[in-house]
Amino acid sequence: NNQQNIPPQYSNRGSVMRNEAPDRITPISSLNPYMNRWTIRVRVTNQPAIRTWHNARGDGKVLNVDLLDSEGGEIKAVCFNDTAEKFSQIFQGGRVYDISKGQVSNVKNKKYSQSEYEIRLDNTSLVNEVTDPQAVASIKKIHYNFMKIASIEDAIVGGMIDVIGVVHTVGELATIMKRDGGETSKRSVHIRDDSGASVELTMWAPHAVDIGGKLEAMVNGGEHPVLAVKNGRVGEFQGKNIGTV
Repeated sequence: NNQQNIPPQYSNRGSVMRNEAPDRITPISSLNPYMNRWTIRVRVTNQPAIRTWHNARGDGKVLNVDLLDSEGGEIKAVCFNDTAEKFSQIFQGGRVYDISKGQVSNVKNKKYSQSEYEIRLDNTSLVNEVTDPQAVASIKKIHYNFMKIASIEDAIVGGMIDVIGVVHTVGELATIMKRDGGETSKRSVHIRDDSGASVELTMWAPHAVDIGGKLEAMVNGGEHPVLAVKNGRVGEFQGKNIGTV
């Protein structure tokens, strides 16, 4: 009986062992809406926070999570209501996760994303944190695709871009009334790059307070730091400008 010669830890475990093998990691660049089975290994590059909305159709919650893989591919994961609550407790900025069983779909409004697709997560989606140091180190903290400031005039209003430049002026913190009656704060910063052009960056809370406050202190002290902006939204008011989201 050949069965007697098989070590007990391997006996009758063929199918189980196959299931325990890690799924092959799919690059973000290969994802499309026609793929059913995939697993991506990604770093969260934003600080995911639930946003709420109120309109004629009711109230809701949404969680947007910006993801980056080891090849520099980027995609946004989005989830709503109960699922948003669930995953807001799991996703943490800077951490690395394996994600599977999400629905890849076309981005409805391309100008709000630098990616062609996004991932919709639901309660059946799987998200597992990766703690292996080598795997974690294989993914950069953040990935930029910088646009020259001189080229912003040709950018689509409402589109998302990355820019980098030297901070020249930092305005004072201003308090703004929101449509829902609440308050928020903003600050105007002017940056210039080696294309010779400059642009106004409107920083909204919390960036206006924390990062903006540090920039103000540095400029007042005679320094002109370099500032990189990820996913700034292009606006238009007396020329093109950028705002934090």
